[in-house]
Amino acid sequence: SHIMNGRAVLPLAIIAEWLAIGAMHDNPGLVYLGFDELRTLKGVILENGEHIDLQIIAGRIIKDGDYLRVPVELRAGNTLHASARILLGDSYQPAQKVEIPPVTGTYPHKEIYTGGHLFHGPLLQGITGVDACGPGGITARGRLAPPPSEWVVQPIRSAWLGDPLVMDCAFQMMILWSFENSGAGSLPAFVKGYRQYQRAFSGDEVEITAVVGHKSKNSATTNIYFTGLDGCLLAEIEGCECVIDDSLNQAFKRNRLNVPSAT
Repeated sequence: SHIMNGRAVLPLAIIAEWLAIGAMHDNPGLVYLGFDELRTLKGVILENGEHIDLQIIAGRIIKDGDYLRVPVELRAGNTLHASARILLGDSYQPAQKVEIPPVTGTYPHKEIYTGGHLFHGPLLQGITGVDACGPGGITARGRLAPPPSEWVVQPIRSAWLGDPLVMDCAFQMMILWSFENSGAGSLPAFVKGYRQYQRAFSGDEVEITAVVGHKSKNSATTNIYFTGLDGCLLAEIEGCECVIDDSLNQAFKRNRLNVPSAT
């Protein structure tokens, strides 16, 4: 369900979840509060039928103000694929009151997943509707992820620490935004920070608002807010940097695995 250019690609939202699991593994009893500086250095990309052995490597926990920080890496042998500093604590911190800048503008396309912009297959088709889209950002609604057992053959945990479908919906929204405003697809490359204010998101849907700050022909930086339908702030992303590239347009259209050549 996450195939580009004929090859399977591990979603950044799943990488974030796995890094969090790595931090929690040796620190039972703490709660997951988010992360800082999530960076992809080399994507995990697989051909049809190929497999890879990945390692989640966590460093020593460090006290830093209200947080306990754990550096974590995702590796395959000597190859470093991604890294972040995972934030843990004794309890969830209350969400700061924040005025979410309004997003204005109408999204002109009724079809979200069959309109030729998004490459995501059935498991990741979480956006249920786009409410607004304009130069300043995009607002949409997204479904919550099913239990890990529906996505993973042998899940490490029975419940998600975050919500990878909701997070991936935010990145998908930025693809829709970049096509509307730059005529090209985009992918997330770096997230400065993520904060989560409760154990699990409630309800059937979450409202997601991506507010675009800095933007250029080849990149956009956004702050993203996840709120319940009651308006309560559930989580937020600061400084999501997306790369915008014309070459992604064709890569997104090739969202089926390459067929292995006959031997």
